[in-house]
Amino acid sequence: MGKLIYYYGAMGCSKTANALMTRFQYESNNRKVWLIKPAIDNRDDITIDNEHKAIIKSRVGLQAEAYAIATDENIVETYSKFEADFFDVDVIICDECQFLTPQQVVQLKQLSESKNLLIYCYGLRTDFRTDLFPGSAKLFSLADEITQLETICECGRPAIVNARFVAGKVTIEGDQVEVGGDDKYKPLCWKCWQKALGKNKMKKVYVKPVVETIEVKVEKMIAQSVSYENSTEYKGINRFLLDSSKEYLTYKKIMEINGQN
Repeated sequence: MGKLIYYYGAMGCSKTANALMTRFQYESNNRKVWLIKPAIDNRDDITIDNEHKAIIKSRVGLQAEAYAIATDENIVETYSKFEADFFDVDVIICDECQFLTPQQVVQLKQLSESKNLLIYCYGLRTDFRTDLFPGSAKLFSLADEITQLETICECGRPAIVNARFVAGKVTIEGDQVEVGGDDKYKPLCWKCWQKALGKNKMKKVYVKPVVETIEVKVEKMIAQSVSYENSTEYKGINRFLLDSSKEYLTYKKIMEINGQN
């Protein structure tokens, strides 16, 4: 009976190690395994005698050569060719499956049904903004079995966020796909991620709009003081000045907290 099986988790939850151990178990029992990964993840690939070799490598040191699937590749057609040129396949194991396109996930589902194959997919659930990868979303809708692999945050809580770091600070800016390892990403729990993100957002998102708002209001105040100096609405200008002064004091307090003059 064919099945599409999806294992997901945050970075550092031993997804790749589990994929390679699953491969070892099947091959130890004389089953033929086709090991694949999306070509976009080429971090551990090597070149020997001018020949490119796609490599799947875990943090614990396990590694194996794999077939790299291009973004526009039809997996059903590639499987048929591989089966004809090499051997009959019993099991397909895909690492970094979040980088598959939704259509490629559908193709894996078709293979599991038409060829009666066990197909294992290992990958992330969400990106650094906690948005689902398109491939992951399709796996959640089509997989026959779904299992979460757990890892922990530096605080000890379960990690669910793949936090991206730039210059040592958490960011939510950039392209969804930016391949990297421990140099760019760290698994965090929601609380620690929000805390780290909040520190970075204070100056950028909160302080600047307050400064700009005050400047705009001061300009309006000057313009209005000329137009309405002799009108009944002139008293409103004084009230407006008082409100702006209060905002300025709030702004100064924020700047002091941020260590700025």
